[in-house]
Amino acid sequence: MDTMKKAGLYLLAAVVLVVCIIAAVINIATGGDKPESDNVTAAPTTTTTTQAVIDESVPPFEISVFSSKSSLAVGEQTIYSAVLIPSQPKVKVCWYSDNDSVVSITTDGVATGISEGTANLMVVCISTDTENPQYNLPQSKCFVSVAGVANTTAGGQVIADRPPAGNRDLLIVNTLRRLDASYAPRVVEVPEGYPTNKVCYLTPEALEAYTMMYASMRKANVGDVMIISAYRSYKKQNELFEAQMQLFRDQGYDEGAARAAAMTTVNPPGCSEHQLGLSIDFSTDGTTQHDFGGLAQGKWLAENAHRYGFVLRYPANKVSVTGIDYEPWHFRYVGVEHATYMYTHGICLEEYVDIEY
Repeated sequence: MDTMKKAGLYLLAAVVLVVCIIAAVINIATGGDKPESDNVTAAPTTTTTTQAVIDESVPPFEISVFSSKSSLAVGEQTIYSAVLIPSQPKVKVCWYSDNDSVVSITTDGVATGISEGTANLMVVCISTDTENPQYNLPQSKCFVSVAGVANTTAGGQVIADRPPAGNRDLLIVNTLRRLDASYAPRVVEVPEGYPTNKVCYLTPEALEAYTMMYASMRKANVGDVMIISAYRSYKKQNELFEAQMQLFRDQGYDEGAARAAAMTTVNPPGCSEHQLGLSIDFSTDGTTQHDFGGLAQGKWLAENAHRYGFVLRYPANKVSVTGIDYEPWHFRYVGVEHATYMYTHGICLEEYVDIEY
């Protein structure tokens, strides 16, 4: 019996020993209990990944690209447009060039020829919906080639192509560059059928260009316009200036003050380019209209006069260059090539005649 008790005790002790060994092994494998460190418990960390959502409910659409030009000259500008079909209120289109050294283009599609070569103008769609952006939107492109010539400068700014010959021969008339009393070009009367508020004269070439421009303007249905001033002789200019001076003399101005005051509204004799017989003042009501540039007739002339050889002589953004306030009614004939160059490059006559090459 004693032997059996001893065997039982040995068996129990063995089982306890095995259980302890197993517990120790499990404790080691799981890292055991970690001792507290200053009673500080680390806060749990959470990582959240947010993915952009593609709105699959947006119907497919296409880009239609519009341009009248597949080739440009160096310095020439044109506008490319892209339309989304159907329209997408939360998508905008942006342009870029794959070769900016040949053709540069603004994001809204104004392209400029920079140098000879070829380029692709690309238009991409960009989602403007930040909460639900779209991806893999359609793209389009158009091929453009550029032909050009050497660079020149005008008043310190780079002009990419040479102007037509004779640009430096165009006359500028102002208080610093006067015409003498003997300057009297051959002029002809503006014929009946062309609205004027008095008898008006122009040089033959200016008159021919004006009649073509007037005919086109009438076809455009933008409203009628009349000539209120054209050729003005040295003598006539002197009469106008003297009359203006007299108004100020009558108000008590001395001679010097009267002259200075008169010059703010009327050019002294020899200082008006109307003496050239190449300038026209337009109006819709027979008076000088300071808002003429905002009228349909003024807008049409500003955008199309260069096609017939005329330029808006005193632009609003060139007052510091011309020295003359904005005159939206005053156009000067310089010839189609010169006018087109000036219009395309956004320069006035003072800048144009200063181009050297």
